[in-house]
This record gives sequence, structure tokens and C-alpha cells, in this order.
Amino acid sequence: MLSWIFLLLALRSYILAWQPKKSSALRVIDVALGTFSLALFLLLPGEFQWLPFLIIAAVIGVFVYRRLSKPPQENKFSLQSMLSWSCLYIVGAFAAVSCTFFHLTEDKRVAKVIFTGNSQSEWVSWKNPNSNLEGAWLESYEVVVQDLRGKELSRQYIYGDLVGLRAEVLTIHWPFHLLGFSNLCHLETVYNGYRTSSRHNLYPHLASSLPFSFPALQGLWTKLYHGQWKIPGVKSATLESTFFPLVTGDLLPNQNSYWIIVGNSGLTSIIAE
Repeated sequence: MLSWIFLLLALRSYILAWQPKKSSALRVIDVALGTFSLALFLLLPGEFQWLPFLIIAAVIGVFVYRRLSKPPQENKFSLQSMLSWSCLYIVGAFAAVSCTFFHLTEDKRVAKVIFTGNSQSEWVSWKNPNSNLEGAWLESYEVVVQDLRGKELSRQYIYGDLVGLRAEVLTIHWPFHLLGFSNLCHLETVYNGYRTSSRHNLYPHLASSLPFSFPALQGLWTKLYHGQWKIPGVKSATLESTFFPLVTGDLLPNQNSYWIIVGNSGLTSIIAE
């Protein structure tokens, strides 16, 4: 509701700015306050309730009418009024900065993993360091990775118990949060995995790279991620993974879809509805 109060205050300031016979300096102040109020309206949460809005609008309307009914010369300076307005805008600015910070540091979706339920058997040959060459027919399952726009980044059949996505994550802190930047993530590799260490050591492994979303920025990303460019506000670079089951507990192909999430807790996932 606070945001709508600042919208009303913005309208008040813009209306008073066009009051006849007002000095240019006062007009500039009214326009500046109106613009600042409008910015706070856009940054603060937009919860709306009719009754408080109508009451506050009526009160502000009465004060605007009283101001417009008197010449600007009769409006005397009041220290108490100035302090009250300053406190209101300080509270609004603090709330806006806090809301912006929490909005930019909240978990964000970066990609979608789709298990189509399709499967096929394929012959795979592999050799572990402590064994001879082996081969077997392994069941593989179709996995699709999409970006937020629905563009396919990868579609392939993967064998094993699990499929993992590995990502490079840059953690962004102040002051870039205030400029609109949030944590950055580049999905790097899709690879298979196994539920136990014994299966991990026994069966073959498979991995494939994912394309860079913006190839023109790949060089910049590499320099930032590997620390070749030191920029205040880029606090850490981590390599993180999240895993998904290829089959259900009933040994049926997984047919769920998942959102890949990056946030303060790292790389996670939720089931897509």
C-alpha cells in the first residue's frame, strides 16, 4: 500500500508544480519530488486496498485544494513540515532499497529440464582403470534442456541413474544489486551419474557441453569467472551441480519437468507445474 501513497504524492507534486504565480525554484522542487515519488511507486511492492487508498486520496485531495486556493506567497516555510516530509521520503527510500535488494537476491529461474519419458537401448563400450574393456546394452532416457524462452540447448539420450547439470555461478553483491544486477549463471555441462559409489566406479560416464547463451559475451564471462578481471561487487565464482533421477522408484522413465534455480543457496531445482 505504501507504493500507492507515493503515487498519490507524485500526482500532488505535479499538480502543485503548475500552480499559477509559483517561482521557478519551487516548481523545480515540486517536479523533483514528484519524480522521486514516482520512482518509489515503481520500486515498492504494489499491494492495493481500496478503502485505505480512497481515504488517503481524499486527505491528499483536501490538502491540494487548500494549497491551490491560496496564492503561493501565503504558504510560509515550516520546519516541522519539512522534517515530516523528509522522514516520509527517507522511510520510502529505505523500503525501496530493501525491496530491490530482496527482489534481486531471490531465487531466479535460469533453465528448464524436461524428461520426455522416451527411452532406448544402446550398446556402450567402456574401460575402467582397474578392469578390462567391457560392453553392454544400457537403457538411455531422453533429456531436453531449454532456456527461459523455450529454446533448446540440448536434447540427448543419457544412460545411468541420474543426470546432472553443472553451472558456473558468479555471486553479485553491493553495489551492483542496486544497479539491477543479480547472481549470474552459465549452464556448462550435462552429464550422467549413479546413485552409489560402487555403480559410479563400475559403469561408464557421459558428458556434453551446453552452448553459451550469448557467444559475444563468452570472453567477458571467462575473464570474470576465472578472476582475470577484478571487479568490486563480484564476490565469488563457484562451480555447482544439481542432479535429477532418470527413473522413478518403480523403475519407470521419469516424465517430470524441472526449473533450474540459482540463488543465495546455490544451484537448486523445483518441479515445473
